[in-house]
Amino acid sequence: MDRIERIKVESSNVESIGYDEDSKTLIVEFKSGSTYSYNGVPSIVYKKMLESESKGKFLNNNIKPVFLATKLKLSEESEEIEKVVEQKQSLVQEDKVEELKEEKGVNAEINSLKNRVTKLEIEFNLLKDLFNSKKSESTDTKRRFNKGRVLVGN
Repeated sequence: MDRIERIKVESSNVESIGYDEDSKTLIVEFKSGSTYSYNGVPSIVYKKMLESESKGKFLNNNIKPVFLATKLKLSEESEEIEKVVEQKQSLVQEDKVEELKEEKGVNAEINSLKNRVTKLEIEFNLLKDLFNSKKSESTDTKRRFNKGRVLVGN
């Protein structure tokens, strides 16, 4: 059976109704999303349902008691929607993986920079110690020089 085109209807329970003349199949889609197929339904019954004021009451009084209902699997649209949702979820997961990779890269770069800062701090402290040491030597040299000048009498 090819896909049966459905007509949206005004109803509190029924979303759409479709009918295939060749197979005498009535399709009823409910607001809940469930869809049922009723086989062997004469076209006059389908037409009367379309004309009825309450589609739900007509279905309950004239179709359900007489014709066997078969709950249909997901419609083609629903299957397509499911595929798209799965694809989107997959893309989101891929994006999260990429974000994590980027985050790892950024974290690695941050760690590298922290290590570099630590090395620079060590170098700075060594240079500061060296400078203070040279400064101390220079002060000692000046004292000795000045002491020597005093001894010599200049």
